[in-house]
Amino acid sequence: NLVFHDRTPLMFCIYGGHVEIFRLLVERGANVEQTSETVGPLITLAAEAGNLELLGLLLEGGGNIDATQRQGQTPLMLAVQNKHPAAVKFLLENGADPDLQEDNGWTALMFAAMRGDLASVNHLIEAGCDVNLKTNEGESPLERARKVHEAGLGRGGDYEAVIAALVAAGAGPP
Repeated sequence: NLVFHDRTPLMFCIYGGHVEIFRLLVERGANVEQTSETVGPLITLAAEAGNLELLGLLLEGGGNIDATQRQGQTPLMLAVQNKHPAAVKFLLENGADPDLQEDNGWTALMFAAMRGDLASVNHLIEAGCDVNLKTNEGESPLERARKVHEAGLGRGGDYEAVIAALVAAGAGPP
């Protein structure tokens, strides 16, 4: 549980994807709930990394699937932002709330729409997210996807398919 440069050994395990060392440290009493001043809950780090095995271990150990870090971002939001659709699906299947909003009102769907991430958009829609939630500035996921697409800012995203999926799921206005 030593903190070195504002990081714990478990945090270093997550950064490096060292699952077996993580298990050993937990078996030896490492605190899975420990955070530091600049690093949020471990589950948020595992979601950023998209490491399903570590996410599972943290959930088994009582980790909060909807824990928050920086500006209220959840593991689900961080998995979306870091392009880990398998982690998005895993978190949703394990009870992550798809409609939580961070400090600016963004949801996981908003981040997925902005990135043109069709796989994550589909996982979120299948989980029953509200496709019409708006940010604090009044913008919907559909509006964000359209703006990014029309401005030509999205690299590698499938914006036309994302827009179509959102409209088909009831996002409005069409």
